[in-house]
Amino acid sequence: MNTIKNYVETMFLHLPKTEELRQLKIDILANMEDKYLELIKKGSTENEAVDQVISEFGSIDEVLEELNLERKAERVDEYYDGEFEENQPKLPVLNEETVLDILAEKRSVAMKIGLGVILCALGVASLLVFHLFWLTFIGLIIMFMFLVLGVVFFIMGGFQNSKFEYLTHPFVLTREAREETAKLQQDFSKTFAFSITVGVVLCLVSVFPLLFTLYISTSGDGVLLAVALMLAIASFGVWLFIYAGVHNGTFTLLLTQGLSQQPTEEEAKKMKLVHKIDSIFWPLVTLVFFIWGFFLPGGFGVSWLIFPVGGILSQLWES
Repeated sequence: MNTIKNYVETMFLHLPKTEELRQLKIDILANMEDKYLELIKKGSTENEAVDQVISEFGSIDEVLEELNLERKAERVDEYYDGEFEENQPKLPVLNEETVLDILAEKRSVAMKIGLGVILCALGVASLLVFHLFWLTFIGLIIMFMFLVLGVVFFIMGGFQNSKFEYLTHPFVLTREAREETAKLQQDFSKTFAFSITVGVVLCLVSVFPLLFTLYISTSGDGVLLAVALMLAIASFGVWLFIYAGVHNGTFTLLLTQGLSQQPTEEEAKKMKLVHKIDSIFWPLVTLVFFIWGFFLPGGFGVSWLIFPVGGILSQLWES
């Protein structure tokens, strides 16, 4: 359903903000949602229903032409692209090409961080295995090599990801970029679900050798081997979590944080103020979380409540 809402929003992104077009957008969204629910009741999957609703809608230009609104929209857009924006603050504008570059870079970041996790886990597992054969020194050397390589990948991924720090600030997403992002997220949804499912299965399966070993024997050697196997299997599950999470999180960030147009001067001032407050507020919330967790009654079992409370309080200046 959110995909349909995003699709309708992008259609009206560069059209004038008139009451007539506002009502048209509401009507179109209502009709598309009704059609979506109707298809779901008939047994279609969510993805199939969304695809059919969007494909049957057609083009917004056809709708405007039928309602004799095309000329009016063109005149207002021409004015909007000219003097209307001259004195307004400018935010970074992400077009379709930029979005595709961001997604490719984020995939690379996820791969590097995930590979770093696997290497670190395999390093510890190697130490345990070599220790079984009285080759602890060799195991330490191999573990050190794996850990160094893992840290290198972490650093490489961190530096690569630092280029996108600007995405934590307001930016504008063009209509074409929003449509492409929504489509790519829809296409990735099955991969995301599959990756998370397999990751969970791998993490659960990784515990079985250890449980089985503890059940049939209390031998220290057997337990060490089972732990090594658990680390190796679980690390691949974590890699899937990281890859799918970063990739899908980038889609969500672009679609939810990207503005449809340049803000007015008043809106820009408000966003700047919110960012300044958040940059002070949330580090303080995190500090309170740890202080409470370590030194106050209840510990971390209670201190986590500071985050939902902080989320509620932040609405005072974000709304």
